[in-house]
Amino acid sequence: MDDLSKLISRSTAGDRNALDELFEMAKKAEEGGRHAESSRLFREAAISFRISAFRERAHREHAENTAKSVAAELKLITRILDLTGFVPNLDRSAMTIDQELVRKLVVEDIRFDESTAGIFPLLARRLAERGMHFSSPGGSIQRKLTVFLWSVYSDFTRNAEREIWLQDSVVRLAVHYIMSIIESRIKNS
Repeated sequence: MDDLSKLISRSTAGDRNALDELFEMAKKAEEGGRHAESSRLFREAAISFRISAFRERAHREHAENTAKSVAAELKLITRILDLTGFVPNLDRSAMTIDQELVRKLVVEDIRFDESTAGIFPLLARRLAERGMHFSSPGGSIQRKLTVFLWSVYSDFTRNAEREIWLQDSVVRLAVHYIMSIIESRIKNS
């Protein structure tokens, strides 16, 4: 590979100095009357510039989306902490909670409740980060969340759920908040 090809490769890969050098070479070729070479160099520089601009925009959008996501999570966590006052430990409910009741509330009721908006996506994302796989059929988000919530708060807590619970305070906060809503609805019905 000759020096020009290496320079083009570096500029396409995002090397700003290589891009500047490519533009300078194109200007010198134009000034020297080598129009075909100048045209090719300007074209390569323009392509590299567009690729670089696209890459930078993608990085910026990713950073902005990450910042928005983190801000939303922090806002949600702050809201939960304001309501609960603490990060709960594993403390099973005194009342027996039926898995079907949890499923009904998760699938049919709480998902659409404004007070829990954002909690299920946050919980699902954190569980996925901790290794829980969601898929359909058989492993939909609603089904997995139902089983997870029920198993954490029932007499039957599997080791995998206990480990996720113990390792992640955000999961504990979200589960505690959701289960407190379920418990209050059970008491009020």
